[in-house]
Amino acid sequence: MKTCNVLAINGSPRKNGNSIALLHSAMEGARVAGGAVTLLHLADYRYQGCISCFRCRRRSEPCQGCGFDDPLQTVLRACYEADVLLLACPIYFANYPSGVRAFMERLLYHYPHQPGTGTTLKPTRLFYSMNATRQQAESLHYPIVLGANEDFFRRNFVDVESVWVYNTWQFENYDEYIHSVNLSEKRRARLEEFPSALEQARQAGADAVTRWLAEDP
Repeated sequence: MKTCNVLAINGSPRKNGNSIALLHSAMEGARVAGGAVTLLHLADYRYQGCISCFRCRRRSEPCQGCGFDDPLQTVLRACYEADVLLLACPIYFANYPSGVRAFMERLLYHYPHQPGTGTTLKPTRLFYSMNATRQQAESLHYPIVLGANEDFFRRNFVDVESVWVYNTWQFENYDEYIHSVNLSEKRRARLEEFPSALEQARQAGADAVTRWLAEDP
């Protein structure tokens, strides 16, 4: 019987916020579907993005992945070995946080870049938590920017889908922080929409494992 190794990555600087809640739901779904799940937090590692050493692209003595030796190698090796990837992160200024971008550079650069050239089926599910409402996200071009990121994952790992969660509740007490949000609408989203988002994440995690297990051995 095939074993599906699932790597769940928390790309948020926090370990108790919306992103990790979504990730835990996805992990639950993956386990129920038969996956063996490992959780890593990017915030636990000190690292940087691609340094343009091109060791991953050398014809002689090529690296099996990123050639820059730093603590992120622990995460990268786990990614290379995983059958399914689950990645959750907040959205900052219409994009991934800098730590997730750096991780993405290091993970993907040695894989194929051209559309349709990816040969590694690694079902990947991305979970986004954002302060913006859907309308704000669309007006600030989130679908274009995040869609481009997803395209690079898709070129490499073939099967990529995302769950978007808008207008998330960020603080226990908003009175302690400077903000310009509509608290009544944000509270409504927390009570009415976030539970549905958690269920979407659970189903996405299960779907990723099911997709991988369904492939020919």
